[in-house]
Amino acid sequence: MEISLGDCAGVAVLRLRGDLRLWGQQGMIEQVRDRLHSLIAQGHKRLILNLSQVTHIDSRGIGCVARCVATAADQGAQMHLVVVPGLILDTLVKLKFTAILSTHPDEKTAAEALTK
Repeated sequence: MEISLGDCAGVAVLRLRGDLRLWGQQGMIEQVRDRLHSLIAQGHKRLILNLSQVTHIDSRGIGCVARCVATAADQGAQMHLVVVPGLILDTLVKLKFTAILSTHPDEKTAAEALTK
C-alpha cells in the first residue's frame, strides 16, 4: 500500500493506494495514523481520506479507516471519505459504514461538502 498527502481546494487529502488488507501489517497501520496525526498537528481541521485507489480491504483495513475518522473527530477535525463504486464501497455499504460516514465519489465533491 502507498500513502501520499495532497490538497484539494484547500482541504488536506490523505490518499491510500493499493491493498488495504492490513492483517499482520501493524507498521502500515502506524504509518497511516502518523500521517493523519501530522496533518492534524499542522492545524488541518478539514480532511479527506481518499480510498478511490484501494483495491482490497480486510477487517484491519476497515478498522484503520474507522480509527482515522474517530481520531479526526476526537481532535476537532472533520473527515470525509472518497470511495468509488466497487469492492471497497460495497464492503462499506454492507457494514453500514456509509450510514455514519460521509462518503463522496471524488475529492472535489468531498472538499465542497467540507467547506460549506
